[in-house]
Amino acid sequence: MPATPAPTDRARRFAELVGLCGIFLAEPVLTALREGADVFVTRRAGPFDILAVTLLIVIGLPLALLLVEEAIGQLGRTARGIARREVVHRAFLGGLGVLVVIRLVGQSGLPGPLTLALAVAGGVALGAAVSRWTGVRLWLQYLGLFPLLLGAFFLATDPVRGLVLDADAAAGASASVGDPAPVLLLVLDEFPLASLLDGGNRIDPGQFPNLALLAEDATWYRNTTGVSPTTPEAVPPILTGRYPDAVGLLPTVEEHPDNLFTLLRGTYDLHVQESVTALCPGDLCGPGSFAPRHPLHELTLDALDLWQRQLFGGGDDRQVDFAIRQSDPDAPTTINEFAAGMAVGDDPALDVLHAVYPHQPWYHLPSGLTYEAPFIAEGLDQYAQYAWQTRFAADTGRQRHLLQARNADVMVGLLLARLRELGTYDDALIVVTADHGASFETGEPLRGVSPANADSVLWVPLLVKAPGQVTGQIDDRPARTTDVLPTMAEILDLDLPDDVDGVSLLGPPPEPGPDERRVYDWGFNRLEPDADGFSLIDGTTGFADLLAQPAPGDGDDPDLRFYRWGRWASLVGRSVDAFVAGAARDLTVELDADGGYRSSASAQQDVYVAGTIETGEPLDLAIAVNGRIGAWAELQTTGDPGERRFWGLVPPDYLRADGQDVIELYVIEGDSLSPTLAPLGSGR
Repeated sequence: MPATPAPTDRARRFAELVGLCGIFLAEPVLTALREGADVFVTRRAGPFDILAVTLLIVIGLPLALLLVEEAIGQLGRTARGIARREVVHRAFLGGLGVLVVIRLVGQSGLPGPLTLALAVAGGVALGAAVSRWTGVRLWLQYLGLFPLLLGAFFLATDPVRGLVLDADAAAGASASVGDPAPVLLLVLDEFPLASLLDGGNRIDPGQFPNLALLAEDATWYRNTTGVSPTTPEAVPPILTGRYPDAVGLLPTVEEHPDNLFTLLRGTYDLHVQESVTALCPGDLCGPGSFAPRHPLHELTLDALDLWQRQLFGGGDDRQVDFAIRQSDPDAPTTINEFAAGMAVGDDPALDVLHAVYPHQPWYHLPSGLTYEAPFIAEGLDQYAQYAWQTRFAADTGRQRHLLQARNADVMVGLLLARLRELGTYDDALIVVTADHGASFETGEPLRGVSPANADSVLWVPLLVKAPGQVTGQIDDRPARTTDVLPTMAEILDLDLPDDVDGVSLLGPPPEPGPDERRVYDWGFNRLEPDADGFSLIDGTTGFADLLAQPAPGDGDDPDLRFYRWGRWASLVGRSVDAFVAGAARDLTVELDADGGYRSSASAQQDVYVAGTIETGEPLDLAIAVNGRIGAWAELQTTGDPGERRFWGLVPPDYLRADGQDVIELYVIEGDSLSPTLAPLGSGR
């Protein structure tokens, strides 16, 4: 008769698989998700989604392996088939043992080959021990309880417990509004004020014409800082006027019940798009999410990302804050759809949009067309606090950011034009700000705050146009994004709770004195937090550093300014024929195929030129497109000492409509006064 596995045997094997998977998969992923539970808010995950992804993390892989074993055992349905199934089971245990050892020793700093050797030895030893000692198998079976208890603890404790219970009744009470007016509040994302400034420390009208025009009608609070370099902690203070009571609060209405939305309900028609937070109650605003896929699908991808980083990437739990894809790759579409939904009704409109823009990924040109390039900018070290490895990497990263920021300015113009179309621009209260900035300094984190980059990460735009205001002014009093709601409240004659931390910016400036800015703790900050989870930055020094920064880019041509930077800025835009030709360099060049990221947008241009060269020399390259120099690049080191990498963005106007472009590379020799170009090779 065919042999059938006993239920107890199947349960025994399943428990063994669950236990080992719990060590290298369930524990690190659930711990990271608990530390970064705001991802559930970003994905608009409901209780079912959270329960489902928890089960998937705890038993998904063990169940899949068990099914494979059962299928192999059923092939023969004989004692031989069952024996074969047991061999496969022990092979699985050995393989899982390898991953467990990698998890346990992979972050010890040991060389990769040694870690792999230890892991393989551990897997073989586990397989042998399972075969020889019953006690080892019994220990593995008891170990199967660990991830089950871990999953239960994950679901039963805060902050995840509150999301599973889904208590939306915690919203605060509405407030009296004495002078209602149409309101547009636009919160941009990862937009440092330094990106906007020209040589006179005003908003550059050649690069950001729509923000510059708004500044002519508004009060520009130029000395404004955010309270955190990470969005889930930076946006709620804008909407509540409060610093968080504790580090780790989720950006939900349950944690922040008194906010702009709950205060104005009953008086205003709410039109709200929250991209990362959920401060507007669901019965007022709906889901408000940009996520195009089902939350469970997105959470599964997030879990896979986190597991890969934990196991193979040398990361740690704090990387949940950056590794999870808190971005809107098609933000212009989100903004266009929001603008189309703006309307005039019986009650005044409250239009609130938090656009994850010009936040990474940077792949939009000022025109709105996209290009393919790596999701995370080249030269941004993912395993060193996301710090810029070289000056060249920081400059090219900033270039990509600035080009996308110019398109963000176009989106601002779209929203303002919609107000004019509706006839409400003059009478509206318009507030444009950002949650935090970004830094482009060698060796400094992109977003983590340090004493050297605080002027770029913390200082953000804040423009406030009151109803009927037609004259712009610059106000350099110390301001914080916690002051946004109190300022709006004074304009609207809105009653606020007594415990807000921010103050209205409409009164007389404060008396001169110490100017300390609070910075919310984050794992990538290079500041020591106090017992309450905040660090302090000297605002006087930071603002002075901001104003002392040179304007980004080089030259007077607005279309080329952000393509010209660094020591060879003057080459960009010139014909190759204008330079003396040097002796050809015999080096092997390999151009990349298109970049690693593709938008859902259909119109794209191949402006990102990158590749590798077989050389160990620290060369500078000119990248010519159809006979004109479109970019220059400083060769960057790779893991191979005989190979170097380059990349650069070229102006889209240099490309041919038919796509038949000639890319030529030249080694730049000589000095800035009389450079020569030595041909290196050609590509696509």
